[in-house]
Amino acid sequence: MRVITNSQLVTRNRRLATYLFIFALGFLILSFVLTGNFIQPEDERIASLLPIVSFIVLPLALVSALISSKMTNQWLRRPRPEEEIPANLKGFSERSAFFSYYHFPTRHVLVCPQGIFAIITRYQEGYYRVSGNSWGSRRSILGRILGFFRMDGIGNPTEDARRAAQQLQRSVDRLVADVPVQPLIVFISERARLEIEKPAVPVLRAQSKLEPSLSTYLRDVRKQLTAGKEDLLLPATDLERITDAFLEAVADRDK
Repeated sequence: MRVITNSQLVTRNRRLATYLFIFALGFLILSFVLTGNFIQPEDERIASLLPIVSFIVLPLALVSALISSKMTNQWLRRPRPEEEIPANLKGFSERSAFFSYYHFPTRHVLVCPQGIFAIITRYQEGYYRVSGNSWGSRRSILGRILGFFRMDGIGNPTEDARRAAQQLQRSVDRLVADVPVQPLIVFISERARLEIEKPAVPVLRAQSKLEPSLSTYLRDVRKQLTAGKEDLLLPATDLERITDAFLEAVADRDK
């Protein structure tokens, strides 16, 4: 399986996340110093300005910390989805291709004989429950408050996956007809604990040793598509056309 990752974007955003963390930390220290009256200027005019400066710096510190936390979770947190997913799909068809960070809002796209998959990932740990379209967790009130400041709310992965698949479908429709893009939700962390009940969109684990795993799901799909008299796998010509078009778009973007 070919693995194609937008390395330039990953490197840039990881660097940006690091800079934002330093920036946010500096603002938090400055706001702490100003609000704690550690600075006592002799000039009354400067002293009168400190509360105003503090009033400005504190919201900036909070906003920068929230943005930094979100960027850190998305681009620095390990394991990395662009590494973890293909590492657990070794042995799959050489005609398959795994694209990362080229088809936003779909962060990851798998093109393989089983079909075209728009993959939405979640890095969160802890307990999560999904039933149909509904998601829930067992976080306490304190945990929810801390989660807000860490910017690690799970949101609604089902809606995100559907939206990503719809967006990618428009690109696929320009290349081949009657090839549906299928949404998938993949949890990256081994520490995530999932209770899955008839999900509207398949909810899977990145690690092949954990079930339900992405690798097992794809093998089951292949068995279903080849079980009858007619082979329903994606035709080789369509697979090549889509892969080549995506690779050409990647090459143009990387110039």
